[in-house]
Amino acid sequence: LVSLADATGVIVLDWIKLADDGSSDLIVRLYEAAGGNATATLRLDAALSDAKAGVREVNLMEEPELDAELPRALAGDEPMPADGAVVSLAPFQLATLRIRR
Repeated sequence: LVSLADATGVIVLDWIKLADDGSSDLIVRLYEAAGGNATATLRLDAALSDAKAGVREVNLMEEPELDAELPRALAGDEPMPADGAVVSLAPFQLATLRIRR
């Protein structure tokens, strides 16, 4: 369903699941595993890559409120097209992404 392309550094796609709120949104958890900076491009399977699929970073509770002191994996606070979104992680950073379908 979701993959990472053009990766530099070590980004682990830990899991993909449905959002806890009962929507059809997907939650993707990623982390940097080697203690360095890492980037990758988010790629969606054809079943998800319609024009409506958008992604935004959320907290561990799948809510949009993020701690202002923590680094962000996605540029900006607004949802962006999911397919082709660039993810940037700091050393050992954990990121939770919500893909709206």
